[in-house]
Amino acid sequence: MNLHYDDNPKDYSKELNTKYHDGPICFSRDGKEIFFTRNNLDERNRVGKDDEGTIRLKVFTADLNGDKWENLKGLPFNSDEYSVAHPTLDIDGKTLYFASDMPGGFGGMDLYYTVKEDGTWSPPRNLGPRINTEGHEVFPYVHSSGRLYFSSDGHVGLGMLDVYSIDNQNGVWGPPMNIGFPINTSSDDFGLILNEEE
Repeated sequence: MNLHYDDNPKDYSKELNTKYHDGPICFSRDGKEIFFTRNNLDERNRVGKDDEGTIRLKVFTADLNGDKWENLKGLPFNSDEYSVAHPTLDIDGKTLYFASDMPGGFGGMDLYYTVKEDGTWSPPRNLGPRINTEGHEVFPYVHSSGRLYFSSDGHVGLGMLDVYSIDNQNGVWGPPMNIGFPINTSSDDFGLILNEEE
């Protein structure tokens, strides 16, 4: 998929954009499937709220047909009572990582993954206490090398949200490594996307 940059940004897609929050976003390797975060909207595009009046986030997917996005649907584990957000897809398109504050986690927002099996996404699995803390782990990005990058305010860092990387060796996650200055600062740092050479 070839990306080019423009000094005059414009709406990406009339089929996908709403007047509310749309993004972060990721694509399948062939660019034919999209995953993105959106505010919880009902069938009439009105904001839905949980029992406490909070507007939650959900992850949606759609398929590219020509130059139009079709088959827009939410992931099966979206909920009106917690957020599912910040999707990132691994290189083979079978594992989707995301952040959520669903019940049973270690802190505010945790990182989870789901695996596509027989055309459907498996129930989410928490990435565990080596990665997730009592704080927030958010904005995951999986590189083609398999290395996972994410932001956290629960690991020791330079301040607020910092970006960390973690390697997976034979199915076992190593320790998170703060990628340091100048990427990380005393402010919030997140939303990393890397080229093939990282």
